[in-house]
Amino acid sequence: MTAHIRSNPPDDSVDWPPVLAAMIDRFYQAHVACLSRLAGGDFTLVTTVPKPRFNRPDAEPEHPTQGIAANIPSVRRLYHPVLEPGLAAGAMNETTAQKEGFTTTGPLRGHRVLLLDDLCVRGGYLQSAALALSRQGATAVVPLVIARLIDPTHNGANARIRKDASAEDFDFERCCLC
Repeated sequence: MTAHIRSNPPDDSVDWPPVLAAMIDRFYQAHVACLSRLAGGDFTLVTTVPKPRFNRPDAEPEHPTQGIAANIPSVRRLYHPVLEPGLAAGAMNETTAQKEGFTTTGPLRGHRVLLLDDLCVRGGYLQSAALALSRQGATAVVPLVIARLIDPTHNGANARIRKDASAEDFDFERCCLC
């Protein structure tokens, strides 16, 4: 679920968490069948990717995505923040998955997990989170990302993706799975 990105900054007067929760809810309801098919059945857990605090005491204790996830009507009963920064959290970056980047609060044997993240740059945090969930027994981990940041100067593929995405308006009915 990636919205068409414009160059002007977001309006600070908008209370974004409820808006984003409503957007995710609408997208999820439209595509729950294809997302569940990818998971091999109905989701049994919804969780979020916490951002490592990198030993910053001034960092917010709760990542905004947690508050958003807790207010998505169609998934709130399944939402539990089970991921925490792990031993290698300080070594994580946007490009490389870290085996010890995240830990879980307990075993997840048999769970089919919908993993929510606010932003995917190159997938390192998302992959690290999915790896932690899988290592604790999750049978399926399906990511759902609010926004994808694509740097068109990074390579030719990114330039093509950005060009194609910019040519179309956002549509809740469009999904890469169905």
